[in-house]
Amino acid sequence: MSILIHIGFWGIDTEFGLVGKIRPGYEYKIPARCLWKTFSIEGRNLYLWPVLLMRKYWIYDSNADSLFTAFFFAQEYFKAEKPDDQSEASWPETIFFVKSMLQLCEELLLKEHSGYKGERMVVTPELYEYALEVLKVYDAGGAEHYPPSK
Repeated sequence: MSILIHIGFWGIDTEFGLVGKIRPGYEYKIPARCLWKTFSIEGRNLYLWPVLLMRKYWIYDSNADSLFTAFFFAQEYFKAEKPDDQSEASWPETIFFVKSMLQLCEELLLKEHSGYKGERMVVTPELYEYALEVLKVYDAGGAEHYPPSK
């Protein structure tokens, strides 16, 4: 392993891709060829990995920026490995979506637990669906209707 640069707990491994050293003995690795994977949700074309990673208990609103920066850097460093047929995604939309979800999780946790001590709420499929409904309300300019009724 040859780490070119460290950004938060993420490193750019020049022989592999993006490597997160989460804690001693635990690494999270994303191969360079996978950095451009995308998916569409609610009319948004987003980068897949930042959205998948937001469900990990070790990704918070406060450390997500280092993840985004490391991804930017890795995509630039490994740009020759980007698949030709890969669809484009929007970094602003990806960041907005991930940060909104993380902030919503922390906000819901604060509301549900008066003794909140900074623990992270895991993004469950149910919470994910609820958060999408909240984002639809915000996108429609209806923040006064938060939270949406079920």
